[in-house]
Amino acid sequence: MTREDFKLNAQSQDGFNWAMSQLSEEHDCIWDIDGLKGFLIHLVRDEDWMLLSHLADCLNRYGDAEWFDYDACMGTMNELTPIKDISDVEYYLEEDEDEIQ
Repeated sequence: MTREDFKLNAQSQDGFNWAMSQLSEEHDCIWDIDGLKGFLIHLVRDEDWMLLSHLADCLNRYGDAEWFDYDACMGTMNELTPIKDISDVEYYLEEDEDEIQ
């Protein structure tokens, strides 16, 4: 998704959520709150208590966010980063001229 596409679509909360869902399809590190809840359930089933506790603490701190940046592929202890606006995902957005090449 280009920066310009994101800006055009994210002008309302519904548009922001739509743009974020599109971005999450392109990048595995973008999670919505429901996806993270499902991941926590997976951690309970796998009895991964340390990672579960870590992520639950992070969610407790940022409980008002709907979207997060987190690399779950490696099971890291990195912090969840709440995504509130375009500045939080700037590095995932492509420049228009990059799309053409």
